[in-house]
Amino acid sequence: MEIIVKEEQKNYKPVFITIQLSSEANKLLSESAARSHRKKLQEATIRLDDHLIKFHSISEKGNAVR
Repeated sequence: MEIIVKEEQKNYKPVFITIQLSSEANKLLSESAARSHRKKLQEATIRLDDHLIKFHSISEKGNAVR
């Protein structure tokens, strides 16, 4: 199976990032992970990937530009 990589993706490799979540964000992520039967790391990864694909820019919480 051949994987085709876009030119702009060639210089990027997977990376681990450590972040601090607020207690409210931790609660929401925990609840979301439980609903989807995933671990919190899996849930956070899927949600971040999805958000970055869907939204071009974000200037503040609740104000994203598609």
